Amino acid sequence: MVITVYFDMDGVLAKWRNAKVKKTHKRKFFLRSKLQMNVRDAIALLGEDERFIINGLSHAYTDAHSAKNKHIWVQRKNVVFNKLIIVPYGKNKADYAAKKGVKVLVDDNSKVLRAWCEKGPEYIGIKFYNGINGNNGTWTGPNISHEMTAEEMTRTIIKIIDDAVSERKAA
Repeated sequence: MVITVYFDMDGVLAKWRNAKVKKTHKRKFFLRSKLQMNVRDAIALLGEDERFIINGLSHAYTDAHSAKNKHIWVQRKNVVFNKLIIVPYGKNKADYAAKKGVKVLVDDNSKVLRAWCEKGPEYIGIKFYNGINGNNGTWTGPNISHEMTAEEMTRTIIKIIDDAVSERKAA
């Protein structure tokens, strides 16, 4: 069975900055983002497990620089993805996921996660609590936190996936 794990960038892999929308459009905004190192390290650990394909899945503006800057940032920060998929803002990330197998999204945005999970039982959402989000209690599903070590994140993500796959087999 193919299991693809997708990681969001803004607010998960790249530390979220509470910036006004206008500022996020600036040419070098994303390039200046700081790396959430424990997430990068968890991605590397998950990549060692042959069961998983690890991809980035990030929204970006449809301008001349945003998608390009995200690709540059990933390379500069030594993040090892099978591939980085850029989704235009406003589009459902699930529409850009693999067609076959189990698809897991680690994201900080509950609305995005709910849209992901609504696609079907093979879509698993994992909320990333980054210290800024999660104040309204709208996500009640599986989660990880920026306070976890890379090893704790990895173990938790694998357990969530294993439990979800076991549930699907039993159904």
